[in-house]
Amino acid sequence: MADCPKVGTLPQDYSAKLPKGVPPVERAPTSMFPSQVIGPADTTWYFPIDLPGTSPTGVFIPQGFGYQSEVDVILYFHGNKRGEFDTIQQYWNSGFKYNVTLREDLNAAGKSALLVAPTMGSAPGHALYGNKDLGVFGKAGGAECFLDHVMQWLGTYDPHYSLNKSGKIIPKVRKVILAGHSGGGSPIHIQMESLKAKICEIWCFDVVYYDINDWMNFAVYNATKRLTFYYAVQSLEALHKLRGLKEVAKADLKKPLDNLQFIDAGKDHYKSLTNNFRNQVKGSSCLGSR
Repeated sequence: MADCPKVGTLPQDYSAKLPKGVPPVERAPTSMFPSQVIGPADTTWYFPIDLPGTSPTGVFIPQGFGYQSEVDVILYFHGNKRGEFDTIQQYWNSGFKYNVTLREDLNAAGKSALLVAPTMGSAPGHALYGNKDLGVFGKAGGAECFLDHVMQWLGTYDPHYSLNKSGKIIPKVRKVILAGHSGGGSPIHIQMESLKAKICEIWCFDVVYYDINDWMNFAVYNATKRLTFYYAVQSLEALHKLRGLKEVAKADLKKPLDNLQFIDAGKDHYKSLTNNFRNQVKGSSCLGSR
């Protein structure tokens, strides 16, 4: 994204910039932080990142994370809100009726990665292009710009980076997994080509598809990057066409295209995510263990 704005000077206290009810940080209580807002161990930061369709952004740091100078990231995109949540903090907390326990799942999977999730507009899956609800992710390169901002916020506020005895460290993104549910397929679709140098896997949980040729071309020309589609009820006609394209490509290329996988997730739209996210993290070959 050529016009990625600079982060600028970050405030000492940004809590007033967050929506009502969203804390700057959630932690499970410890002897060091006995009175913190309760969240899954280790830490969840909420940052009011100043890019369209990103605020607040949740950054979850799992138990045992090593706070390396280079980090792997699961960049997760929620779907259409349908009036059921406003922020990512509501989406992955216990009060949300669909029990989206992405942070707990990352902890249980034992992998060393940050879970980064922006709050987009109300209907990111409504359209692929010209959709204001996609914010910065509606343009190619938006995800790379966004992650640059996230790392600067994290390096500024997390004491493991900001109080490092060698001086403040701004971590760098090493590998990225693009993941999304439902309408979250739209930002993945737009961002995957411009971010492909860092992408190691793509996880689609019953997503919207739009131009199926884009998914097929990415799989063909990026054979080392695994694309996994969990399908349930959404866009089954498009999925059928994509599966057909895979068979044609296999015959033409005389290659198995095993990096493009389709998994039946039953007939429940949200359970396609909640029943499978943990195992997808655990089985990832590009994420190291803690």
